[in-house]
Amino acid sequence: MKKFICLSAMLFFILTSKAQTRYNYWEYNYQSNLTSPRNLAYKPYKVNKVREATCLGFDKQNKSNHKVWQSEYSTLGVMQSSLRFNKKGKIRSGFNYHFIDSNHYDKYCYFHKKDTSYSLYDFDNKMNITKTSLYKKGKLNWFSDCKYNDAGKLISYKRFNKKNELKYSYIHEYYDNGSRKETKYYNKKGKLKHVWNYACFPEGELEKKIIQTNYCKKREYNPDSSYVEIYESNDNRGNMTRNVQRFTYDSLLTESTYFNKRGKEGMRNNYEYDVNRNCIKRIVFYKGKLYYTYYGGFLPGGLEASYKYVNAKGKENHGILEYAFY
Repeated sequence: MKKFICLSAMLFFILTSKAQTRYNYWEYNYQSNLTSPRNLAYKPYKVNKVREATCLGFDKQNKSNHKVWQSEYSTLGVMQSSLRFNKKGKIRSGFNYHFIDSNHYDKYCYFHKKDTSYSLYDFDNKMNITKTSLYKKGKLNWFSDCKYNDAGKLISYKRFNKKNELKYSYIHEYYDNGSRKETKYYNKKGKLKHVWNYACFPEGELEKKIIQTNYCKKREYNPDSSYVEIYESNDNRGNMTRNVQRFTYDSLLTESTYFNKRGKEGMRNNYEYDVNRNCIKRIVFYKGKLYYTYYGGFLPGGLEASYKYVNAKGKENHGILEYAFY
């Protein structure tokens, strides 16, 4: 199989503790939509028949490159394994999946230096997770139990420790159309501690000891058919957060802004695209100040050709990718 070298890269985000914003709305979206573990196909990789992608970064003098990560993909564009490297070219971490069909897997393995762990998954006949077991260094660390309604929606999630002791649980309720209605969190003693309500105007009141968070999604249209989506959360302790997303008339995200419980801007992202709808520039602000800017170059077919990050002080981090094709 011949290997072709070309400039490219998947969207490579810099993740730092300062830049990450914890937003419970997304956390509980995940909890209430838990399904069997699967890797989705990345369309540009499927179309271009990418077998392997290797990201190369450059040193401070921009003279030599080093391998940052290397990932393998199936003929359907589904990631099968990946390795991360330090600047000396040594493997520092990696993960791989054991697939049971084209994109579902029943085992996930991860390692970082000498630390190893793996997860095992059991399923029902609809390919929903019924049990997840996490092992560290070969020993059971925790496991979970999941139950679903007839529509395949998760209604119960329970987490247990290695001694089979309940740690916590979530109970989910849905409207007749399948959308989320309510999520309840219980502690290890079975006491209700938190309620997430997905109605903009929930009815009834809870005890003061129980925190209730209400989520509301709104969409507003502009005269040019562009629109704004607003996600708000408000709890009975007076805390309110908002996530405002702005889209073009054809649904390209142009701006996303998170506001904390004090009403102040936390993280803001501004996006720019080329004629093929590829994101070629992303400007990131943190608390109203420039944090970094991302630039992406793309090849025909949607393969990213290069990336560059420039922080607020002008320091650059850039690289390319090498592709191998089927």
